[in-house]
Amino acid sequence: SLYAEACAAGEMTACYRVAWLNSEAMEDVCERGSAQACADYGYRLVEAKDEKAVEVLERACDRGNGSGCTTLAYLYATGLFVPKNDIRALDYYTRGCSYGASGGCYNVGVMYNFGRGTSVSTSRAATAYEKACAAGVAMACTDAGFLYERGLGTMKDPVRAADLYRRGCEGSPCSPSNLRGCVNLGNAYRDGIGVKPDP
Repeated sequence: SLYAEACAAGEMTACYRVAWLNSEAMEDVCERGSAQACADYGYRLVEAKDEKAVEVLERACDRGNGSGCTTLAYLYATGLFVPKNDIRALDYYTRGCSYGASGGCYNVGVMYNFGRGTSVSTSRAATAYEKACAAGVAMACTDAGFLYERGLGTMKDPVRAADLYRRGCEGSPCSPSNLRGCVNLGNAYRDGIGVKPDP
């Protein structure tokens, strides 16, 4: 009732919370201006295979919602509902990252690492991976570790690499353990890469 009262007074965050408790209201709250409601509603439309998701996610992204931008980027990266376009995907991932979506940051790293929608830049990939890692994306920690271990786009730093592999393996409250991080950490202990050898 407190959320409903605040929503009636025009507080969009409260309206989003009302919709979160009653998913049928999500579309209406999106229409009324909540960026987060549009992002959630758009994601549900993607899951339901409804191409209306594109328009709804554009609205979320234009209102500054990082997860909305990141989901929209995924549509362009995969060609779901829209023609596949890596340049637009990179743009939306970058916007998502700038709005605080850790998944957006990770995917910016992937795009630069593999030259999708841009030329290959392992230094920009490393920066994006580290930002995503700091936000709790375990896979980003593992991928950043790989770049540090080999000195790709970064100074070669096996100690930092081992630490990043550890973080990838441990996971976070936001992201489960990344098994490749565990394998790479095991290899580091086997071969003494950045840590004392410890069979």
